[in-house]
Amino acid sequence: MKPDLQGYRSNAPFDDATTHNTDYKPWEVQPIQTHRPDAYRANPAEMDLNTMYNSEYTPKPLSKVTAMKPVERRGVDAKFDGSTTYLGDYRQWPGGRPPAIRSQAGYEPPSMPFEGLSTYKGKKKKQDFFFLLLSFFLRLIYST
Repeated sequence: MKPDLQGYRSNAPFDDATTHNTDYKPWEVQPIQTHRPDAYRANPAEMDLNTMYNSEYTPKPLSKVTAMKPVERRGVDAKFDGSTTYLGDYRQWPGGRPPAIRSQAGYEPPSMPFEGLSTYKGKKKKQDFFFLLLSFFLRLIYST
């Protein structure tokens, strides 16, 4: 038995009710309630515009300062030697710098040919060989 290849068609009118439309109904929006300050009322009394400076300050008598020559200082008769406290307290030690340590024979090329291995690779090679031997002996021991 083979089903019909026709699609299902209903005669009922299209229902446009969705979950959103049925669950979320529009509510009336209430305005935000804020505190309203009282209206400004001017003070009927007269304002005193005097400041403390104007009311408390008393003028002082001023006189112009007269210019005067600086007092002349006498020179010192001592001879200036030019030494400072630093030069006097921190003297140079005798002897100077030691000579640089250098090889007396000069450069000698290595007698072995270059292997092309860094220090890390050389140590790694030795470790790999050690672990290879160790695993070989462990297999011999545990296989019997």
